Amino acid sequence: TLEDVATGGERDIEVRRQVTCRTCGGQGADPKGGKVACSACDGTGKSSSRRVFRTQCPHCDGTGMITVKKCETCTGSGRTEQLESLKVRIPKGVATGQKLKLRAKGNDPRAAGETGDLYVIINVTEHRLFQRRGSDLFCTVPIQLTQAALGTEVEVPTLDGKTKIKIN
Repeated sequence: TLEDVATGGERDIEVRRQVTCRTCGGQGADPKGGKVACSACDGTGKSSSRRVFRTQCPHCDGTGMITVKKCETCTGSGRTEQLESLKVRIPKGVATGQKLKLRAKGNDPRAAGETGDLYVIINVTEHRLFQRRGSDLFCTVPIQLTQAALGTEVEVPTLDGKTKIKIN
């Protein structure tokens, strides 16, 4: 809300994340005999072709192991979906369309590496009274022609309540 943006604060959100499978540790194979040594490279991960340069084995992608039985928990992907609740700090003055980066709150990698970042895109709801232009707020307060010509004090709304302004 506009009030949240004016003061800053925190919001709770729920996010579906891909996390490393606890059963297979991200390997994708059944932990009880789901992998065997690659017969094409004898478990070395290196191609044994008659080329001058040795390359990684195309059968096991250089790992030296072949999956013969997939993990039942993650069906061989190495990751599972998890619903996670997060607290997001909303900075003062943030606007619709701005992105907040939450480090290491994204998906876990499929292989080795760091957990990804989560980007939260802000959507500030329209206010019933105020319009926003940058960091300025506008509202329409009707006054009579005589008040504008002769000057007066007018009570105007703010996000915190009401205040009086002097018209000269």
